[in-house]
Amino acid sequence: MTDTGQAFFGERLMCIPGRREVLSSSSLIVCPSQKPEANSPRLMPKLNMKSPKHLLALLVGLLMLSGKLLADDGSDNVTLTNPDPNPVCAGSPVNIIATSSVVAPSDTADELAIFSTNYIWAAVDDAGTNVPGTGSGASCLFTWDSYGCGTRTIMVTNTVTFIGTNNQGYYTNTGTGTTNATVDVEAVTSLTPSAGLWVDDGDGDPNTATYLVQYGCNSSIIVTAADCLGLDASSLPACWLPTVTTTGSATKLDNKTFSVDGYTVGKTVINVSCGNSYKTVTIIVYQAIYTINADGNISIDPNTFGHAWWNLSAQPSDVYQYLKKSDGTDLSQDADNGGPLCSGGYYGTGNAITYITGCVGEVLYGAQPIIGTSPLKYHSVTDSYWWCISFEHLIGALTYAYDLNLAPGTFYLHSNNCVTEAMEVGTEAGVSVGYTGYMPVELNAYLDNMINQNGVPYCYCQ
Repeated sequence: MTDTGQAFFGERLMCIPGRREVLSSSSLIVCPSQKPEANSPRLMPKLNMKSPKHLLALLVGLLMLSGKLLADDGSDNVTLTNPDPNPVCAGSPVNIIATSSVVAPSDTADELAIFSTNYIWAAVDDAGTNVPGTGSGASCLFTWDSYGCGTRTIMVTNTVTFIGTNNQGYYTNTGTGTTNATVDVEAVTSLTPSAGLWVDDGDGDPNTATYLVQYGCNSSIIVTAADCLGLDASSLPACWLPTVTTTGSATKLDNKTFSVDGYTVGKTVINVSCGNSYKTVTIIVYQAIYTINADGNISIDPNTFGHAWWNLSAQPSDVYQYLKKSDGTDLSQDADNGGPLCSGGYYGTGNAITYITGCVGEVLYGAQPIIGTSPLKYHSVTDSYWWCISFEHLIGALTYAYDLNLAPGTFYLHSNNCVTEAMEVGTEAGVSVGYTGYMPVELNAYLDNMINQNGVPYCYCQ
């Protein structure tokens, strides 16, 4: 820079010959020297910037001549628009426009002329995270990517510096204003059914859950969503999105409440999302049945003494993936794949003599053959009875049948035979058949009497 004029940093100075006004523009300019009017002071004393002595004098002068801080006179107000949107679903952006209402100082007596106004904007949320902003000058747009849950606070700060001259020389005035914006962040916090057995769905996601509900135990299962702000269903933001899909019967009562029919077998998936928060609940209304069958017709082969066997079943098939032993062994296989979710019967592998004295037992799944017939014939049901059972009891019965197949033990015609094992499966299923003998013919009569006394089988809630 040459020593031919005065230099001011900030906004550009327009130097007009014969006048002392300083007009504002946008950069640095060197104003050419001009002779001052008679008896008029220069805008600023000419200093030799190469002289340390003069530079120190300038700095001291700037400090001494600076005006009163804006924060002291209350002129550093910051105005915020209402956050948009508000409330907001977690993870969605929120826009906040901040405007400075600072009024430039004026002082006619001191011949004050402001030629530069600088605005510095900043914002930080209540967790200490900086909020980015765009804009310049007296307004700034801040965009906060919402997170967390509940009422959050965004602190907006504006620092304004006025630079100018007065009849004493260089003039500065700086102040800082702070204003808080509150944003209500909405999120799904829970989705809970009124009934059901929780089972591990295996996906490792804490926001999803599966419940098994026994058919007929509840007229309806009410699933209720909870939100962070505790709003009623009609006041939730538009980004609160509930969905229901079902192979059974289910209804959305409102945006936070759902009803699943407890008398319709099927699978219902309820999902509620709000921004990046979500909860998903799967309700499987299942029907599990234990059946005991008897063939009381011994005329086909007197050596068989009739037969008794059991059947274990479950619907819908959505429940199969949860049919496991405590060690994780799959129990959902049918007769074609090794059982035990099917019909099963206990047999001896000997002959008429060893049936009585004891022989190695075995479990046969599927259709029950009449041993010794040629061509091979199969037992038919002459009487049966069934019970609806709980999921836990179904697991117990399947586990017993599975283990019996692996270790069938010894068959004894008069104590450990097809009848006693079929009833033992029932015991593991939570059912007391009530018959205390071991003869298929007698069991057949007993089951027939049960039907006469109790009517046709029905489902009751275990």
